[in-house]
Amino acid sequence: MDGGIRYDDSFLSQCCCRCSRPLVPLDIVITAVAQPKFSPPSIDAALHRPRLFDRLSAYADARLTLILGQAAQGKSVLAATWLAAAKRPFAWINLDGGDRDPGNFFRSLVQALAPHLSETDVAYLTALPAVSVDPGGEPNYDKFIAPLRERLTRDLHIVVDD
Repeated sequence: MDGGIRYDDSFLSQCCCRCSRPLVPLDIVITAVAQPKFSPPSIDAALHRPRLFDRLSAYADARLTLILGQAAQGKSVLAATWLAAAKRPFAWINLDGGDRDPGNFFRSLVQALAPHLSETDVAYLTALPAVSVDPGGEPNYDKFIAPLRERLTRDLHIVVDD
Protein backbone atom coordinates (compact mmCIF):
# COMPACT_ATOMS: atom_id res chain seq x y z
CA MET A 1 0.00 0.00 0.00
CA ASP A 2 2.25 2.82 -1.26
CA GLY A 3 5.10 1.55 0.93
CA GLY A 4 3.14 2.57 4.02
CA ILE A 5 2.31 0.55 7.08
CA ARG A 6 -1.29 -0.34 7.87
CA TYR A 7 -1.87 -0.43 11.58
CA ASP A 8 -4.54 -2.65 13.08
CA ASP A 9 -7.36 -0.26 13.82
CA SER A 10 -9.92 -2.95 14.77
CA PHE A 11 -9.81 -1.79 18.39
CA LEU A 12 -11.24 1.52 17.18
CA SER A 13 -14.24 -0.10 15.54
CA GLN A 14 -16.07 -1.11 18.71
CA CYS A 15 -17.54 0.94 21.47
CA CYS A 16 -16.10 0.39 24.95
CA CYS A 17 -19.15 -1.68 25.89
CA ARG A 18 -18.51 -3.93 22.85
CA CYS A 19 -21.71 -2.95 21.11
CA SER A 20 -21.73 -2.65 17.34
CA ARG A 21 -21.49 1.16 17.27
CA PRO A 22 -18.18 2.21 15.74
CA LEU A 23 -16.18 4.84 17.57
CA VAL A 24 -14.55 6.06 14.38
CA PRO A 25 -15.08 5.31 10.70
CA LEU A 26 -13.82 1.86 9.80
CA ASP A 27 -11.86 3.10 6.80
CA ILE A 28 -9.18 4.86 8.86
CA VAL A 29 -5.71 3.94 7.69
CA ILE A 30 -2.65 5.34 9.41
CA THR A 31 0.25 5.40 6.98
CA ALA A 32 3.85 5.89 7.99
CA VAL A 33 5.88 7.20 5.08
CA ALA A 34 9.62 7.50 5.37
CA GLN A 35 10.82 11.02 4.61
CA PRO A 36 13.64 11.00 2.07
CA LYS A 37 16.97 11.99 3.63
CA PHE A 38 17.54 15.07 1.47
CA SER A 39 14.01 16.29 0.69
CA PRO A 40 11.74 18.70 2.52
CA PRO A 41 8.28 17.56 3.60
CA SER A 42 5.36 17.77 1.21
CA ILE A 43 3.72 21.20 1.25
CA ASP A 44 0.64 20.43 -0.83
CA ALA A 45 -1.88 21.51 1.80
CA ALA A 46 0.31 23.68 4.00
CA LEU A 47 -1.24 26.39 6.12
CA HIS A 48 -0.15 29.89 5.07
CA ARG A 49 1.42 31.60 8.09
CA PRO A 50 2.16 35.22 7.09
CA ARG A 51 3.33 36.38 10.53
CA LEU A 52 5.92 33.59 10.71
CA PHE A 53 6.90 34.11 7.05
CA ASP A 54 7.56 37.78 7.85
CA ARG A 55 9.73 36.83 10.81
CA LEU A 56 11.74 34.37 8.70
CA SER A 57 12.11 36.95 5.93
CA ALA A 58 13.43 39.51 8.42
CA TYR A 59 16.29 37.12 9.22
CA ALA A 60 16.79 35.70 5.73
CA ASP A 61 20.41 36.86 5.61
CA ALA A 62 21.32 35.74 9.12
CA ARG A 63 24.08 33.17 9.44
CA LEU A 64 21.87 30.97 11.63
CA THR A 65 18.13 30.86 12.14
CA LEU A 66 16.54 28.38 14.54
CA ILE A 67 12.90 27.39 14.33
CA LEU A 68 12.03 25.95 17.72
CA GLY A 69 8.80 24.40 18.92
CA GLN A 70 7.17 21.26 20.19
CA ALA A 71 6.91 18.12 18.09
CA ALA A 72 4.33 18.15 15.29
CA GLN A 73 3.81 21.92 15.37
CA GLY A 74 4.75 22.43 11.72
CA LYS A 75 8.35 23.65 11.94
CA SER A 76 9.54 21.58 8.98
CA VAL A 77 6.54 22.50 6.84
CA LEU A 78 6.99 26.17 7.78
CA ALA A 79 10.62 26.11 6.62
CA ALA A 80 9.73 24.25 3.41
CA THR A 81 6.81 26.55 2.51
CA TRP A 82 8.83 29.68 3.25
CA LEU A 83 11.76 28.51 1.11
CA ALA A 84 9.39 27.59 -1.74
CA ALA A 85 7.44 30.86 -1.54
CA ALA A 86 10.61 32.96 -1.39
CA LYS A 87 12.17 30.88 -4.19
CA ARG A 88 15.37 30.58 -2.18
CA PRO A 89 18.01 27.96 -2.99
CA PHE A 90 18.44 25.41 -0.23
CA ALA A 91 19.89 22.08 0.81
CA TRP A 92 17.84 19.90 3.15
CA ILE A 93 19.00 17.17 5.53
CA ASN A 94 16.57 15.06 7.57
CA LEU A 95 18.67 13.85 10.47
CA ASP A 96 18.61 10.27 11.63
CA GLY A 97 20.41 8.40 14.39
CA GLY A 98 23.52 7.86 12.27
CA ASP A 99 24.10 11.60 12.03
CA ARG A 100 25.18 11.73 15.67
CA ASP A 101 28.57 10.64 14.38
CA PRO A 102 30.42 13.68 12.96
CA GLY A 103 31.76 11.65 10.03
CA ASN A 104 28.28 10.50 9.01
CA PHE A 105 26.88 14.01 9.42
CA PHE A 106 29.65 15.44 7.25
CA ARG A 107 28.94 12.88 4.51
CA SER A 108 25.23 13.77 4.71
CA LEU A 109 26.12 17.45 4.43
CA VAL A 110 28.26 16.79 1.35
CA GLN A 111 25.44 14.80 -0.27
CA ALA A 112 22.88 17.51 0.49
CA LEU A 113 25.15 20.22 -0.92
CA ALA A 114 26.26 18.23 -3.99
CA PRO A 115 23.76 19.87 -6.40
CA HIS A 116 25.08 23.28 -5.36
CA LEU A 117 28.81 22.53 -5.70
CA SER A 118 30.96 23.58 -8.65
CA GLU A 119 32.31 20.06 -9.06
CA THR A 120 30.03 17.13 -9.77
CA ASP A 121 32.34 14.47 -8.35
CA VAL A 122 32.27 14.94 -4.59
CA ALA A 123 33.39 11.43 -3.64
CA TYR A 124 36.73 12.72 -2.37
CA LEU A 125 34.88 15.13 -0.04
CA THR A 126 32.88 12.31 1.52
CA ALA A 127 36.15 10.48 2.17
CA LEU A 128 37.42 13.34 4.35
CA PRO A 129 37.01 12.86 8.08
CA ALA A 130 34.56 15.36 9.51
CA VAL A 131 36.70 16.37 12.44
CA SER A 132 40.34 16.81 13.19
CA VAL A 133 41.84 17.76 16.50
CA ASP A 134 44.23 20.67 16.67
CA PRO A 135 47.31 20.56 18.93
CA GLY A 136 45.30 22.09 21.80
CA GLY A 137 42.88 19.16 21.73
CA GLU A 138 39.97 21.18 20.32
CA PRO A 139 37.95 19.92 17.32
CA ASN A 140 38.77 21.72 14.08
CA TYR A 141 35.71 21.50 11.83
CA ASP A 142 36.74 24.37 9.57
CA LYS A 143 39.48 22.31 7.93
CA PHE A 144 36.82 20.11 6.35
CA ILE A 145 34.02 22.62 5.92
CA ALA A 146 36.27 25.05 4.01
CA PRO A 147 36.48 22.81 0.88
CA LEU A 148 32.69 22.73 0.80
CA ARG A 149 32.38 26.51 1.14
CA GLU A 150 34.94 27.07 -1.62
CA ARG A 151 32.96 24.91 -4.03
CA LEU A 152 29.50 26.37 -3.43
CA THR A 153 28.20 28.04 -6.56
CA ARG A 154 25.88 30.42 -4.69
CA ASP A 155 24.59 31.38 -1.29
CA LEU A 156 21.91 29.07 -0.01
CA HIS A 157 20.01 28.03 3.08
CA ILE A 158 20.94 24.74 4.69
CA VAL A 159 18.07 23.16 6.61
CA VAL A 160 19.01 20.56 9.19
CA ASP A 161 15.73 18.99 10.23
CA ASP A 162 15.58 16.90 13.36
